[in-house]
Amino acid sequence: MKVLLVEDDQLQAQVVKAVLREQKCAVTHVPHGFAALDLLHQESFDIVLTDYFMPNMNGLHLFNEMKKYNIDMPVVLMTSAQDIEIAFNAIKAGITDFITKTLDGSYIEVIKPILIRAINRFNSTKELHEKALSYALERELSYKTLDVLTQGVVVLNSRYQVQYINSCFKNMFKLASKAVVEHGFMQWLKSEVEEQKVKLFDEADFGKFDEHFLDHNHKLKLELPHCVLELSITSFTNDGVVIVFSDVTAQQSQLINVKQMILLAPVAMLCVDPYGKIILANHKAELLLGVNTDIILGMSISEFVPEQFRKHHDQLLKKYFESASSKLMRNGMDLELIAQNGKKVPVEISLSVLPGVQHSQVLATIVDISQRKEAERMMQESFEMTQMILKSTPISMIATDLDGCIVSVSPAIEKLLGYKDIDLLYTKNIMDLIVPADLQKRLDDFQYQSHKSKTAFEALVYGAHQNDERPEEWTYVRKDLSRVLVNLTISCLYNSVHQVRGYLFNAYDITEQKKANHYMEHIAHHDYLTGLPNRILMRDRLNIALAHNKRHGGMTGVIMMDLDHFKRINDSLGHMAGDQLLKTVADRLITSVRESDTVCRMGGDEFVVILPDINSDADMHKVCIKIAEAMRKPIKVDMNMLSVTPSIGFCIAPEDGETPEFLLKHADVAMYHAKESGRNSYKAFTLDLVKKSISKMELEQDLHKAFLKNQLKIFYQPQIDITLGKILGFEALLRWEHPVKGLISPDEFIPMAETTGFIVKIGEWVMKKACSDIQKLNEQFGQEFQVGINVSPRQFEHPEFVSMVWKALRDAGMHPHSLELEITEGLFVKQNGLVEERLQALHDIGVQIAIDDFGTGYSNLAYVSKYPIDTIKIDRAFMDINSKANIAIVSAITAIGEGLSLNVLAEGIEDQEQLDFIKERDCRFIQGYLFSTPLPLIDLETYVAEYGQAS
Repeated sequence: MKVLLVEDDQLQAQVVKAVLREQKCAVTHVPHGFAALDLLHQESFDIVLTDYFMPNMNGLHLFNEMKKYNIDMPVVLMTSAQDIEIAFNAIKAGITDFITKTLDGSYIEVIKPILIRAINRFNSTKELHEKALSYALERELSYKTLDVLTQGVVVLNSRYQVQYINSCFKNMFKLASKAVVEHGFMQWLKSEVEEQKVKLFDEADFGKFDEHFLDHNHKLKLELPHCVLELSITSFTNDGVVIVFSDVTAQQSQLINVKQMILLAPVAMLCVDPYGKIILANHKAELLLGVNTDIILGMSISEFVPEQFRKHHDQLLKKYFESASSKLMRNGMDLELIAQNGKKVPVEISLSVLPGVQHSQVLATIVDISQRKEAERMMQESFEMTQMILKSTPISMIATDLDGCIVSVSPAIEKLLGYKDIDLLYTKNIMDLIVPADLQKRLDDFQYQSHKSKTAFEALVYGAHQNDERPEEWTYVRKDLSRVLVNLTISCLYNSVHQVRGYLFNAYDITEQKKANHYMEHIAHHDYLTGLPNRILMRDRLNIALAHNKRHGGMTGVIMMDLDHFKRINDSLGHMAGDQLLKTVADRLITSVRESDTVCRMGGDEFVVILPDINSDADMHKVCIKIAEAMRKPIKVDMNMLSVTPSIGFCIAPEDGETPEFLLKHADVAMYHAKESGRNSYKAFTLDLVKKSISKMELEQDLHKAFLKNQLKIFYQPQIDITLGKILGFEALLRWEHPVKGLISPDEFIPMAETTGFIVKIGEWVMKKACSDIQKLNEQFGQEFQVGINVSPRQFEHPEFVSMVWKALRDAGMHPHSLELEITEGLFVKQNGLVEERLQALHDIGVQIAIDDFGTGYSNLAYVSKYPIDTIKIDRAFMDINSKANIAIVSAITAIGEGLSLNVLAEGIEDQEQLDFIKERDCRFIQGYLFSTPLPLIDLETYVAEYGQAS
C-alpha cells in the first residue's frame, strides 16, 4: 500500500510512518496540504492520510482542493476525539473515512485497517464490511485499553467488607478508604446506586452472582451526575469479589456517535441483537428492504431471508454470537434478501460487533450488488462469446511463457499448422515453428542496427517490448514440414502488476493474399487483354532507358502505332472480334522487335514500342517497315479473314525529346501525320509536324471562337426537279469565313469538329438556322421547298438527336416533310438497334432520309431495303462520264432507285453533257454548278424569284 501522509506534527508523523512501514506500507510524508497537492500531481498513491488541523490548509480544505484538481483517491482524515462533529461534516463532504486521535496514542494501531477499509470502500470492488470491521476493531482496542487501565478497584470479602481500595477509586469518588470501610461498601453503594440493584447484591449467591443481576455484558453501569462508571465484578474465590470501576463517559459518547454515523452511512446498515431482532436501521437499509423505520425496528432479520435459507441462517447467527470475536465476516458474503415487496435483491453482507457493546449486538453492512451481479453476468456472456470467437476466428493464436514455450493455442492453429493442441502445449517452443532462415535474418538485422548481442528469441520479441505490434511476414513450418507464409503480430502478455509474463503470437495465412497481391501487381502494370505492359509500366521502362542513355550515351526509339479503321471493325463484327484482333496484333508486334524492346498497349488499338540502344534512325525505319509488313498479313477472326493496316509514328531520344512526355507526344504527332497522309504508312517526327499540330490546335480554338462570334455561315445550293422544271429544295452547306485565313474548306474543319465532339453543337445550330431560313423562304414565296441538312455520325448518335430535330422544326414552324436529313453509309456499318430505332423515329414524324455520297462507302442493298430511306444521292465523284466504270455505277444506282421506289439525286452537275447523261438514265433530281453555286440566304431570295420567272 502506497500512502501519502499529510501531518504537520513531526513527532506524530514519525510514529505513524514507523507503524505503517512496519506493516509493510510505503509511506511518503509531507508537512502541509500544498506540498501534498504538488506531490499528487507528480506521483500516484493508493490513499491520502491527513491531519485536520494544519496551518494554512486543513485536511478538509486539502480534500476540496484535490477534488478541484480532479485528484480522485480515498482520503482519511485524522481528528481528535473532541472534533467528532468535524469528522461528520467531512464524511458528508465526501471524505472516505476518519481516525480519532486518542491521547494515549492507541489510535496508531488502527490506522492501517482504516486505510484498507477506506481503499476498499472507495474502489467499490472490495468488501464494504472492512469499514465497519476496522471501526469495530478500533473501538474494541479502545475498550480493551480501558479495561486494562482500571480507574478504581475495590476488593470485597463474602460479607461485602472492603478488603482493598486503590487510590484511583478514592480519587474518583473523593472518598477516604476509612469512610468506605467504616460505613461498609453496601451502605456506601446504596447512596450511589438505585435500591433494586443493591438488593440484588444483598441476595446474590456468589456462585451465580453474574446471572442474578448483571447484564449480558457482565457489567453494571453507574450513571452519576458528573460521569458514567462501569463496574466489572469478578468472583476470584468463593469468599469474595473484585469490583473494578472504570470511567466510560467518553465511550458512551462515542457509542452515540457511532450510532449516528450508522444512520448517516452511505450504505445500508442494520444492528441486530443475539435473537436476530433489528434494533437499529439507517435510511439506506429502509430503502433497500422497502420498510419504514417504525416497522423495521423489532422485526427479525430472518424475515428478509429466503424461506429455504432461514433455518440455516438462524443457526449461523446463533453460532456467530457464540464466537463473534474470532469469526468476523471480514470479506463479506454474497446472499439474496427479499424486500418487503417480494423482490429478490442480491447483496453482500459483512458482519462485525457493534463498538462499545462487545458481543451483544452485531452490525450488518449490506451492499446492493445488483449492478455487480449484472456486470458478472455480462462478463460471463462476454467470456463465452470470446470463446466462440476464438473457435471461429481464422487468426491462429499462440501464447508462450517468457522463454517461448507454448502454453496455449487457439483452435485455428490445427488448420494452419496441422498440430493438435496436445502436440504443442508445453512440448514445443515457438522457435520450432518458424523457419530458421527468418530467425537468422531477424537476428542479423537486430545486431546490425543495435550492435547488441541477443539470442534469436530476444530479437524476435524485441519489438513487442517496444510496443511495436506491427504485423510482419514470417514463414511457419507445418507439421508435415511444408511451409506457410503468415502475417505475424507479437505482443506482450502482462500480469496484474503489469509485469511481462509471456508473449502472444497472432498469425493468419496470407498465402492467397500474396497470390492476389502478385496478381494485382501484375494487372496494375499490364494490359488485361493482351498481357502487354500498360502505360504505367511503359513509362517506367522508358524512364529506365532514358536514364541509361544519360549515363552511358546512346539513343532510344519510341514507336506509336494504331490500326486504321479499327472502330469500323469493332462496330461491325463486335467487341469480341475486336479483342481477338488486338491479341493477334500484340503477338505480331512482339515477334517484330527484339527481346530487349518493350511492347505496350496504351488502350484501344494504340500501341507503343520502346527500343533502347538503337544506333541510328535507320534502325527505326527498319523496325517500322517490319511492323507494317507483319500487320498487313490477313488475320483470321472467327470465320472472317481481316486485312488491317497500321499508322505508325516514331521519334528518337535525345534528339526529339529527353522526357517520356515529350517523346510520347512527338511519336503521337508523327503517327497522326501518317494517318492524315492516307494511313497504312509510317512517319518520323519532325519539327514541321509540330508546327502542323500547333496550327491544327489553333484552328480548333479558332473554330470555337468563330461559333461564338457568328463567323460560321450557311450557304444553300438549289436542288432542281428537271422533269417539272421547278426548284425542289436546297442543301444547307456550312462555310467558315476566317477573319485572317479567309474561307476555310469544310473538309478541313468538319472532321476536326467531329473528332472533338464540337460537331454536335454546330450541327444543332445548323439545324435550327436552316429550318428557320427555308421556312421563311417558303412563307415569302408560298412554296414548300425542302432543305437537306448533312448529319454527322457523332451528331446522329447523340441521345437527344431526335428531340433536337423535332424542336428545330417546331421552333421554325416547318412541316417535317420539308426537312431531309442526309446521312452517310458509314452509319449502317454498325448494324446496331440504335440506327434503326433513330431512323424509324424520324420517319414516323415525317422527316425525309437521304443517303449522301451513295456508292462511295460500304454500299449494301440490304441497308437500303431494310431502313426507311427516301432518297439516294449520287456522289459527284461519279460524274466523270468519260469513265466506263462511272457510267456503269450511275446506271446501277438509278436502277436501284427505280427498283426500290426511291428518289435519286445526282450531285456535281456542272455542264450540259453531264445533264444529258443524267436525263438519259431517268434521274429526275439534280444539283450542281450548272444551275447554281451555293448561295447565301440574301442571294437565294433573288435566285428563287428569278428562277420562278424563268420557269
